[in-house]
Amino acid sequence: MERFYTHVCKGWDCAIDVEGEMLADAKAAYQSAAQGARALVADEIAIGHNDVDLELVITNECGIAVALLPVTARTTGLP
Repeated sequence: MERFYTHVCKGWDCAIDVEGEMLADAKAAYQSAAQGARALVADEIAIGHNDVDLELVITNECGIAVALLPVTARTTGLP
């Protein structure tokens, strides 16, 4: 059975590994990665970063990326 891992990267720096958990199907991997990205975006905004660019990376058990999903959050100009 194929397994999937989720990672959330900040720019090119994949040292930020929010989830890193093994999931049995791609749908669960997408949901897990999205949840991790939302938490990281909230943390970045809370410390004062107005523009956040992340990338969700979903890999298979061999470490090969099967999906790259960009995540962008902008609070610039909000009251």
